[in-house]
Amino acid sequence: MDDALLDRLSRSLVKLENLGAKLDDLLFPRQAPPDTAGPGGRPGPKPPIVIPIVDLKVDTEACLHFWATELAASSDVGHPSSKSIEALAAWTRSKLTDLEAMPWAEQAAIEIIDKAWLVEQTVAPAEDTPIEPPAEGTTRVVASWLQKLGHPLSRTSLRHYMESGHLAYTIGDNGHRIVRLDDALRIAKKNSDQGIYQGAHPVL
Repeated sequence: MDDALLDRLSRSLVKLENLGAKLDDLLFPRQAPPDTAGPGGRPGPKPPIVIPIVDLKVDTEACLHFWATELAASSDVGHPSSKSIEALAAWTRSKLTDLEAMPWAEQAAIEIIDKAWLVEQTVAPAEDTPIEPPAEGTTRVVASWLQKLGHPLSRTSLRHYMESGHLAYTIGDNGHRIVRLDDALRIAKKNSDQGIYQGAHPVL
C-alpha cells in the first residue's frame, strides 16, 4: 500500500469514528416532545425505519468487522472490544502499521474508504461535491455504489450474473473478482426498467 492510500485510509477511519454513531440518529425521524402526544399523553407509534440507512449501517459494520477479524487472525494484535462502527474504526486505525503489512491491505483500504464516503455523504454531505464512483471494484464495493446511485443490486445477485457469464469480471492481484461498475449498473438499470425484483436469485 502506498503512502497516499494509507493516508486516505487513516482519514476515512477517523470519519467513521466521528460519524458512525450518527447513523443511528437518522434511523428514526425526531419525535414530538411528550407534552404534544395524543390523548392521554401516550406516545404514538414509532415512525418507520429508513431501510437504506439500516442497510448502510449493517454493511459498514460488516465491512469493518470482516477486515478487523482478518487482521486479528493474521497477526498477534488482539480483537476489537465492540462491533460498533466507531469502535471498529478506532481499533483498526490503532493497528494501521500491522494492517499495512498484510497482502490484502490495499483491498481492505479501498473498501473501507468507500464505506466512509457513503457514510459521510449520508450523515454530513458536503455541498456541491461531485459523485466520483470508481470505474471498478469488488462485489462489495460495486453493490454499495449501485445502492448509492439508486439502482440496488445485491452482492449475491452480482455473483450470480458473474457465474452465469452475464457480467464480466477480472481477477485482482489478491484473488478477488473485480467488476466494472458500468457493466453492473447497466444490468441493474435494465432490471429496474423491467420491474424485476433482485433478491437472492436474479432473473437472467
